[in-house]
Amino acid sequence: IQQANNQNEELQNLYDILYKDHQSLLSEMSKLKLLYTETDAKLQQSTTYISELHINHKHDVEELESKLHTSQRELTLLKDQLDEKNIELEKNEFKTMNQDQQAQLTSLS
Repeated sequence: IQQANNQNEELQNLYDILYKDHQSLLSEMSKLKLLYTETDAKLQQSTTYISELHINHKHDVEELESKLHTSQRELTLLKDQLDEKNIELEKNEFKTMNQDQQAQLTSLS
């Protein structure tokens, strides 16, 4: 009976140790779950933030490209207008030269 009581006491001590270890592991697991949940939430926030940045960046790039194309079209129109004015100016200079030459010929005659 004494031996059975001693074995029973040893088994109870082992059970107490295992129970404490089990409780400790449950506590650690609970902390890890909380940490996982917090980390996952931060990851989701970061992912959302990165997605928004990507969308905003893409929108900004598209807007800038549109402005660039508009500016290029305006620049082309201005160049065409400048070319036309230069042609008119050259024609006027040529007419003026011809008139000056005719006036000189007329005055010589």
